[in-house]
Amino acid sequence: MRTQAGLVLVAIGLILVAASLSTLFRNTRYWRWGNAPDADLDEYQVETRDRAYRWSYSLIVTLGLLGLLGFRIANDATGFSLNETQYELLFWGWLLIGATLPSALLAWNEQPLDED
Repeated sequence: MRTQAGLVLVAIGLILVAASLSTLFRNTRYWRWGNAPDADLDEYQVETRDRAYRWSYSLIVTLGLLGLLGFRIANDATGFSLNETQYELLFWGWLLIGATLPSALLAWNEQPLDED
């Protein structure tokens, strides 16, 4: 009974964190840069957005392949395997990273504009 109550609290906490991050991304211009049509952006914004997309998806593919290799080595060496819940966690985690990483890299790499 206590374990279920703890899991419910963790689930509620994760939902609140996800909602907060979603609100933060939607209220910044970086979310709009990452999802706007090219016609709505200037050349600098399009180039910066495209560079962020290239880096983020290259990173996703590399990390995904290294993760799969790590699971395979762990399985061969120790008999380690994942249960259904753990596979679901990996799936939703990678989906969340894939959805937010381009906008996050865009925010991280943007150079401040001169105000002169």
